[in-house]
Amino acid sequence: MKTLFTLDQLMDAKKIDIGDIRKAAAKMNKKVNFPTLVAIRDNTIKRLPLETAEVICSVLQVTPDDWIKVIDSPVPLESLPLSSAPIEPQITLTLKEELQRKGWQQADLVKWLDQHQVDFRPNTLSDINNNESTRLPVDLIAPLSVAIGKTPGVWMKVSRKLLKLNEVMDSLNIKLDQLQELLKTKGVTVSLEELSAIYHGVNTHVSIELLVHISEVLQVSVEALIETKTK
Repeated sequence: MKTLFTLDQLMDAKKIDIGDIRKAAAKMNKKVNFPTLVAIRDNTIKRLPLETAEVICSVLQVTPDDWIKVIDSPVPLESLPLSSAPIEPQITLTLKEELQRKGWQQADLVKWLDQHQVDFRPNTLSDINNNESTRLPVDLIAPLSVAIGKTPGVWMKVSRKLLKLNEVMDSLNIKLDQLQELLKTKGVTVSLEELSAIYHGVNTHVSIELLVHISEVLQVSVEALIETKTK
């Protein structure tokens, strides 16, 4: 069992490079280290910074399961159902909850890791179990997933955004055509059809960049346009 990152494939498919990820991160007030992104892309990273993982998920609009893979697992791994809601840059470690569902305590997990000759530091495992870890040891991701029988995306849960554009626009008494004209002043061209789909919740795949532009022209925070839930 081994952890494999497929970030390079996703970046190629979405025509996004590391520079694009860093620019988007800056707009979210997140710091992303260039060498760290390169190491993740090249599968040479030893400890995965969760903040960087959050940015990757948000910018590419993917879940951890889309780019963090467990290969050579001796057992089938259960994954989360797909969701169309866009992703907010926040990851919560829910290993403890998954252990409880299995009827395990941390001591049971330690025993399993020892039986399978997995190297780990007790303090590091406790931090992960208590959602206090900020840098995940890559060599532990696959064993932890196999131990609980779940893919990484099950216990590395992302939050998702529910757009409230309609509520904000209604409160400001702004119509869709007015929003379209305001966006044009920012050099942003969006069709009325697309804005209508966002307004009515039909299109939930909205880029961070567009959310920022909408928040600026409406003179509200990005947070005012969204509410967050863990999926």
